[in-house]
Amino acid sequence: MSIHLNSVFVRASAIVLVLTIGCGTAQAAIATVGTGAGCTHSDLSSAVTAVEAQSGPRTIFIVDETFPSMADTVITQSMTIWGGLPTCAGPSPTGPAPVLIDADSGYAIRVSPPTGSGRIDVVLRNVELRGVDNQSGGGVDVGGNADVILDRVTIQGASHLTGGGLRVAGGSAGIPLVTLTGADEMLTTLWENHATTSGGGIACSDGAYVILERALLHDNFSGGDGGGIFLDDCTLEMGEIVEIEYNSTAGGGGAIAAVAGSYVWTIGAGYAFGSVSPAAHGGFLWADASDVRLENVLIGGGSNVIDGGFVHLSGGSSLEMVSNTKDCSPSSAGFCSALVAGSASGRGGALFLEDSELVLRNTDLSRNSAGIDGAAIHMENSVARLEGVRVVANRGPSILSVEGESSTELSLRYVTLAASENANFPLFISNVGGGGPVVEVLSSILWEPASPAIFGVLNGTAPPDMHCVLASSTVPGDEIMVADPLFADPGNRDYRLSVASPAIDFCDASRAPTEYPDFDLETRGTDQPGVDDRVPGAHYDLGYDEWFGFSQSVFLDGFESGDTSVWSITSP
Repeated sequence: MSIHLNSVFVRASAIVLVLTIGCGTAQAAIATVGTGAGCTHSDLSSAVTAVEAQSGPRTIFIVDETFPSMADTVITQSMTIWGGLPTCAGPSPTGPAPVLIDADSGYAIRVSPPTGSGRIDVVLRNVELRGVDNQSGGGVDVGGNADVILDRVTIQGASHLTGGGLRVAGGSAGIPLVTLTGADEMLTTLWENHATTSGGGIACSDGAYVILERALLHDNFSGGDGGGIFLDDCTLEMGEIVEIEYNSTAGGGGAIAAVAGSYVWTIGAGYAFGSVSPAAHGGFLWADASDVRLENVLIGGGSNVIDGGFVHLSGGSSLEMVSNTKDCSPSSAGFCSALVAGSASGRGGALFLEDSELVLRNTDLSRNSAGIDGAAIHMENSVARLEGVRVVANRGPSILSVEGESSTELSLRYVTLAASENANFPLFISNVGGGGPVVEVLSSILWEPASPAIFGVLNGTAPPDMHCVLASSTVPGDEIMVADPLFADPGNRDYRLSVASPAIDFCDASRAPTEYPDFDLETRGTDQPGVDDRVPGAHYDLGYDEWFGFSQSVFLDGFESGDTSVWSITSP
């Protein structure tokens, strides 16, 4: 392994060096690592041993130079290790230089407080751990009662049985917490790390907790599961400045694998990734007996899996994926909930569910594909509810594929299903026993004029229960209309409603009550002035978009008229 120590924070480190000496009642323990004049130690391990023998705040500064064959540095006490010192004689900004560490079969740095001791705090800042050619060894290993911050740390080319770049393990010795963070454009980065069995970039287990605040994981590989991250009874929290891309695995979860009661929560991040092994499932995420919540998360890019182009759920897992930021319209900035351009050679181009639960709200499912069934979603013996979801321009024999017994349920509420390609049945329902799946379609648009039929059933399955639906062909149900929905600009993939759409003020909410706004976070059920309700009291629009008044549109003839308070300014 190697450590590359930047000099960005040298001025700050000099201030810390001055301020900590003589402060409080305990003398500060300070060491400098380097080979030049004034350095107290020539290697990191001896510096750690020296400061741990002293009380008071412990700080180690490392000079920008090369330190070959540094391995298995064990930290048992609280301290800060800070890279970027140009010389031990006096800090001033200079260019960085690499510091090599060969961890052999172990890890370059281990944080391991004694069993039964209190929690320790360790900060590793401005350091790069880099693998040495033809040598093995992981990056950082954390266990026990430790709170560890990796701040602007890079771990590259590390390898280990599990957790090539970072391993975090709880258990009887204590529960560790590790945070990956940074500042400005400098993130903590794990790349080109390798694990033989699980967690190419990170492996977390036994109740441990990992937080990604400002982090980048890319081009990591696992020979088992979790190309980027593997979670086994672990909690993973991800913030807004996180990117996970181009990780791969021979098993499940190209980016993340979560098993055995793990929990994943992330908000406002973007994820893109390249190909994963054709034998894998869940190009982005595989969850088994685990729970996942994704808020305002965009997952896009190519995938190369058998089932579950982006997400594969099994074993009683649950996924809730929602947008709750302002405005997910085409002109908005920032991330909205989306699964875009995933693919599977088998089933579930975006999502594959087996014995699991799914909630999608205000989410974009577009341009996904599958070779067999469910270009957007394939579900088996599972329960799913989609509300305010845009399902457009997906390609495959079926788009939403439902298979199972009577305990299998799919609810589509305020959904727009449109512009599917090569779809025999955009909605396909198959009974495998016990009466077959229960499917409802409420307050939705099913516009599939290129498909032979909107839905198909197999093995005696009952047709879906439909209410307040605008469709491209006749379907069973009540409050059904066959008419062109007149989308705003379908040629440019804008499937919101135009001013003339018959889906405006189409229905009430008696069958589909909702407490949530539409895809653009506008209030549903807003009666539009100048638009006749289809029936008295029908203030709710169909599909993922609630058309929100003439203030957002021009009139069909291009001229303003009527109430000047709602005259338009720009077209949508």
